[in-house]
Amino acid sequence: MSPTHDLTIWLSSARPTLLRRLRQRFPRVCASRIEDAAQEAALTTVRLNRTPGSCVQRAWERSAEDLERLVFTIAWRSLRGELRRGARRGTAHPDILLGHRDAAAQVEAQDTLRRARRLIPDAAQIHAPRTASALSAALEDRLRTGDDDLAVAIRHGVHRSVLCRARRWILTTLVGEPALRRL
Repeated sequence: MSPTHDLTIWLSSARPTLLRRLRQRFPRVCASRIEDAAQEAALTTVRLNRTPGSCVQRAWERSAEDLERLVFTIAWRSLRGELRRGARRGTAHPDILLGHRDAAAQVEAQDTLRRARRLIPDAAQIHAPRTASALSAALEDRLRTGDDDLAVAIRHGVHRSVLCRARRWILTTLVGEPALRRL
């Protein structure tokens, strides 16, 4: 068997432990984001394993526990970074909104998503009247996937800055004026 095949078998067997540890560290994060972080860590581990002398190969040579700690660290850093980036941008991925545990919060989140979707045509018309249909599709995509503005803008052939302004207009319309940022 190849070393990559052995590693993927090991990753499959270590996955439940990794998911459990991530849930313990991030109890308020929805299951889908924890799954994403675990998957990202597995892919990164396999990718790094292809480089001779990588940290993955060194950990694998030392012990399975060292490799497990390394994979957990990769997943933990990925999830923490994603949460920090989202907090800085002030964005809310639909999974975060729908990941609440109580039913009242879920209903409120779904209502917020419906109201945001109703504002998409207005935002597109205000910010890009000539390309309103493309901007509407990009805003819907952004709301549905939670991908960053640049990736969505490229996918739909719109300017990132226009997409960002339209998205912020929707957010401001839903929740009011944002507080002034500290410099």
